[in-house]
Amino acid sequence: MSRIRTLSAQSPAIVISTLALIFSLGGGAYAATALTARAATGTHAARPARLTFHRLSLINGWKAAPKAYDVGTPSYTVSNGIVYLSGGVFQPIQGKAEFAVLPSGARPATNLFITVSIEEGVSNVGTLFISPKGAMEVYATPTGEGTPASDLTALGGVSFPLGS
Repeated sequence: MSRIRTLSAQSPAIVISTLALIFSLGGGAYAATALTARAATGTHAARPARLTFHRLSLINGWKAAPKAYDVGTPSYTVSNGIVYLSGGVFQPIQGKAEFAVLPSGARPATNLFITVSIEEGVSNVGTLFISPKGAMEVYATPTGEGTPASDLTALGGVSFPLGS
């Protein structure tokens, strides 16, 4: 106990910051308890709508990423004017860069070049190109030119405004 008094005598800032930490942790616990209680009684806000993803039809020898990668089936959805992609693709035998075509209700108005994560030799960055006609292509270079990617390309986390 004498050591605590010694610390508090030397630096009031230590005591103040310690008390602030204790109160913030207690406040967080209170908030979590209050939210849990509201959920149990049904007095919480409405839940957001669940998104329904639609599978992309793969072309040119492209395949869905193997289950071992745990990235999911290549798919898309549109919600509140935003197009979201998910899943992953790969090409067992390198060929054309185009792997799918987005339907008309999920296409951009201009050419999009989006940086994506790929596993391509020593590179981990590639480019997803999406045209206004819905053509989706992936390249193993950050510039979006040259070699089509063939190893795993992750689509999860890609989004863009509809008609952008």
